[in-house]
Amino acid sequence: MSATDEPTGAGASGAGPGSRIVGYAGLAAIDGTGDVQTIAVAYDHWGTGLGARLLTELLTTATAFECREVLLEVRVDNTRAQRLYERFGFEPVGVRRGYYQPGNVDALVMRLTDPDSAVRGTTHGPES
Repeated sequence: MSATDEPTGAGASGAGPGSRIVGYAGLAAIDGTGDVQTIAVAYDHWGTGLGARLLTELLTTATAFECREVLLEVRVDNTRAQRLYERFGFEPVGVRRGYYQPGNVDALVMRLTDPDSAVRGTTHGPES
């Protein structure tokens, strides 16, 4: 899924003439486990809540695929993203040494045990 920055200010999936992709996210779902493959937001859209909206969509999709848990990896030095994931209920469960290349940066593995309750009736606010 992706979000675009259109001249009218509308955010939609896909890109058309005069628009650019400002965020995207992807999820794999296998045997009751979801895995956030990627989530990214353009720098000029940080703090707008786009990351939270994309994550909400991923968790909604995980619930539709009957995932009982969702896992993700995040750079250990990306505290902004870690705070977002924590607001949704993700908890650290391990570290993958040298996961991100180049740079040999460690990844923090995080787990959410109930994706449905993380999005049902909950407001997570804009990204800080």
